[in-house]
Amino acid sequence: MSEPARNASPGTGRVLVVDDSLSVRRAIERMLAPRGLTVIPATGGGEAIERLGEERPDLVICDVMLPEVDGFEVCRFVRGDAALADVPVLLISGAGSPEVEQRAAEVGAAGVLTKPFTGQSLVARVEELVSGGRAPALGVPGGARTEAVLAQLATMRGFKTAFAIDAEMGEGCRAGGGPVPASLVTLVREAVALAGELGLGGSHDLLIDGEGGTLVVQRLGQVCIAVCFDDSTLMGLARHQVRRVCSSHDPRASRGSLHGRST
Repeated sequence: MSEPARNASPGTGRVLVVDDSLSVRRAIERMLAPRGLTVIPATGGGEAIERLGEERPDLVICDVMLPEVDGFEVCRFVRGDAALADVPVLLISGAGSPEVEQRAAEVGAAGVLTKPFTGQSLVARVEELVSGGRAPALGVPGGARTEAVLAQLATMRGFKTAFAIDAEMGEGCRAGGGPVPASLVTLVREAVALAGELGLGGSHDLLIDGEGGTLVVQRLGQVCIAVCFDDSTLMGLARHQVRRVCSSHDPRASRGSLHGRST
């Protein structure tokens, strides 16, 4: 049975909270209500989709692990609905793994909050998202050139996802917009730093094995382009395509390779 939406101070933000645990839903409500946020509860992904069809929240907070319709599917539904496409989805998960964060990025989530989380961290993230302070506002590292590269890579055979990461500043953006999980930013930056220590510099592409698959990483000036493909048998072709696309936008992005395995 659906619980009625509970209003704190109307007009300051409506948050759909999706979790099959009553204690978690009530805990989140206790954290958000004092901030004047209206909480709309849902017990699962199916109910969340029904709620989304009835009313438009300013933010969705959704557990990843849900029966039948999980949090990734809820996020995919939101991103695919023209009326909801700009509503941010914050996923919560008991497993803060790179694989979860990568899947969250692939479906267009605004981020992943790992349980247990503090009221302060939740409120800060929620207020940022409700007020429109989303990661894409930081811009794409490398500007229009990087956007053109990501758009071209997205048309390639076997393409799964791609990221652009500023190797020095640590900022990133995925193809299609949205933030890059912090764990992936760290993984790529550490691999690039290792390549530099080995004297390989920017003339080599990197193969980085992560939980979500193998990333092909190519430097484009100060920006690192990281691409993941859904078919490992295409890796040779994928590396060639990534080098070709990047070199067409920057002749310094050339040949060579370094195989790195993440731990």
